[in-house]
Amino acid sequence: NWGGQKNPDWYWNVLADPQARVQAGSRKSRVTAHVATAEERPRVWSLVTAQYPAYEEYAARTEGIREIPLVILSPVRS
Repeated sequence: NWGGQKNPDWYWNVLADPQARVQAGSRKSRVTAHVATAEERPRVWSLVTAQYPAYEEYAARTEGIREIPLVILSPVRS
């Protein structure tokens, strides 16, 4: 949502159904998603912003109204 004042629709979809399929290149995987916990968030945020510094700008745009959600995807073991 580019730092908008509300969470994007994908966030609510993940909360409603955390089972998903993702594709990276030609590789497809089943995953389970969860929102980063308070304990996970600092580590994950530092990883995300190191790769994509614009997330700091997105967070600033929310003006303290919301926290940018971080969703962690874990592979589903068959």
